[in-house]
Amino acid sequence: MISKQKKYFFLIIFLVAFLLLWKIGKYDLQEWDESRNGVNAYEMLQNKDFVNYYYNNQLDTWNAKPPLMIWLIGISYKIFGFNEFALRFPTFISAIIFFIFCFKIIELLSSTFKAFLCCLILLSCKAILGNHVGLTGDFDMLLISLLTASVYYFILYIEYQKKHAVFLVAITTGFAFYTKGPACLIFIPGFIIYAVVKDKCIELLKDKKIWISIALFITIVSSWLLLVFSFGKTTDHSFYGSKNSIETMIIYDTFNRLTNTDFGHTNVHDNYFFFAVIDARLNLWNYLFYLGIVFGLYGIISNRKKLKLYICDDSKRLILLSVCLILPLSIVLTLAIDQNNWYLAPIFMFIVFIIVETIFFIGNKWKPSYFIILMLFVFTFGRHLSYLYCLPNDANIALSSNQNFKDKKIIVTENLKQNILLYFKWLNMNIVKTNKIDDLANFKGELLLINKNSINNALTKSIEPLHYFEEYCLAKIK
Repeated sequence: MISKQKKYFFLIIFLVAFLLLWKIGKYDLQEWDESRNGVNAYEMLQNKDFVNYYYNNQLDTWNAKPPLMIWLIGISYKIFGFNEFALRFPTFISAIIFFIFCFKIIELLSSTFKAFLCCLILLSCKAILGNHVGLTGDFDMLLISLLTASVYYFILYIEYQKKHAVFLVAITTGFAFYTKGPACLIFIPGFIIYAVVKDKCIELLKDKKIWISIALFITIVSSWLLLVFSFGKTTDHSFYGSKNSIETMIIYDTFNRLTNTDFGHTNVHDNYFFFAVIDARLNLWNYLFYLGIVFGLYGIISNRKKLKLYICDDSKRLILLSVCLILPLSIVLTLAIDQNNWYLAPIFMFIVFIIVETIFFIGNKWKPSYFIILMLFVFTFGRHLSYLYCLPNDANIALSSNQNFKDKKIIVTENLKQNILLYFKWLNMNIVKTNKIDDLANFKGELLLINKNSINNALTKSIEPLHYFEEYCLAKIK
């Protein structure tokens, strides 16, 4: 017989798999960064260069992140072919891994049922199953799964004296570096704060396994630096003016994103970034998080004379760790120049855990609240199902699902967006660019991709529209 605890776990994994696989190959490619990754992986296979990235047959000096995600997409292409499913399959596996570790962390420090509820809430909103995270072939889902695994092994090390687990913290953090560079370090401040609050800093500093694990992490990072210095290509015409991908990653893609107002930043800086993000991503659950903050502050004030004992109570270990992980990242990103809502995705599970604790706190005081929470879940889950069902698919239908265009020539009149270029790459289309619409008469019988706004009365007589999607018209030249 399967235990009740395992039934909760397997139900979550089933729901994750169903929701992600439901339409994984049926909605449109995202231009950033999914399509860029897809092109990089496609051309990596074509060029058989597994260190340098290429985009549209030229050295890609814009994307400078380490290659783990690109390698995984390339492997997926080899297995499943060139399509959306293959591009997103590494993200799917990463999401499964994330939910496994999310469940295990909460089960370890709290309870199986709370782990179940936390995962259910995450499945009812865009926190994980949203763009740039679990739905697309971006770097972030793989990064989050590895960082969440590092939290699990950190807990085993610091709370359960599993001393060798610290090596797995180093390994998972090292693989996170291979995914998104310095972003692998975002939980380290939280780990340090937690150790300080728990009075374990001296103990940790005296543990030689800590120093071995740091050396192990540095070795993993150094292996990438060695690959770049040994096999990386340089150019005098890089996107940022940098000499190599290491300089691009550290100075331009990390430091300048956080501090430089000239870093392609077009949106107004949001001083309430954290609150705006959880409002957009958590689908009404964020209001319970605010209540949780109020209750937490009230508890601290009420127990101020025994504050240390109150905060470090074993029953509050995951609450404490969650706060330690949430605060540094949310403060840094609120102050940062470049703000994207998926940057907060690594801490969503910890925010949701505080929401679950708030639910139980209110429920213990007023039982009818559980019925209200159930109705809230039904509403948010139904709303999220509608969102997943209605993901746009016009470009998918016009291009990816239409194998009649495979190996054909196509005429284009402007530079292609990244997602459109990737579709054409998958179809092995011969792309011919012309800047003069009058020249289309020279390409009778060929396919044409043209901006809708460029179509005039004269042109309508010489083309036969086949599909309209985004701002484009896919047509045949008469």
